[in-house]
Amino acid sequence: MAMKMATPGLRIKHDAMNRLHRYFEDLQGEAWGLSSYYKIADHETKYAIRQLNDLCHELECYILSYRKYHSDKQWQRPCQINTWLQAPRTDLQEKDYELFMENKFDRVCGGVYLHWCQVGKTHIEVFRDEDGKDIDEVVCSSISALQYYSGCFDIEWGKDMSCETAPWHKEEQEEFYIWLERNGFDTQDPKLALGFIKLCQCNLLRSFGTKDPQEIWKILSKYQDLYRINIDGVVGTFDYVWSQPGYKDLQIKKMIPGYIHSSK
Repeated sequence: MAMKMATPGLRIKHDAMNRLHRYFEDLQGEAWGLSSYYKIADHETKYAIRQLNDLCHELECYILSYRKYHSDKQWQRPCQINTWLQAPRTDLQEKDYELFMENKFDRVCGGVYLHWCQVGKTHIEVFRDEDGKDIDEVVCSSISALQYYSGCFDIEWGKDMSCETAPWHKEEQEEFYIWLERNGFDTQDPKLALGFIKLCQCNLLRSFGTKDPQEIWKILSKYQDLYRINIDGVVGTFDYVWSQPGYKDLQIKKMIPGYIHSSK
């Protein structure tokens, strides 16, 4: 399978990463059932548990991107992930799940997609991370379909990806759906949330003067800090960066109301 190929020295150690992420899953639990460990943890420990998850994903994304840069540069998948501390979550409605079936796993450059805002892995993540192992053999303890939405969103900056434009994507999708059926999942069930819900589309020409992803990357690389968002006159300003002194304490301070609530 194409997704397993890698240049020597550029392979990610999925077993090690999966086990690290398993610690996070067990320590925090899920939105609808926090673990006993998380409930009794102090603020510093709660922060450390969340950092374990964040750093696992950041490291994995970096390694995969670095590998793709050397093996097939045109198919690098830069993605801007926008998540907010204390973002309120709302239940997805029955009709919302049809949007997963409508878009499935296609991604287009400048597409804005609903972010996964709960603990656990999607079915496609488990399939990829575990190299197609059956469910009873995987390390992950929390496999679930998306149940909520929030103000969190992702922006895809990679080349348009569909089964028509990317042969490797078509091959992966075919093997993924075989894996789902083999493990007893109904591939036609919208509630499995198989795919990405597309929310809107960036106007690339207006924003960047080009539709070429690699030219857009050059522009975005000069602006690494999200400072302000303005939507229909509602403005959010984020006047801090991760590298400033005291950033950890700033985050913990913002999270304290949630930490207190989760200890009840």
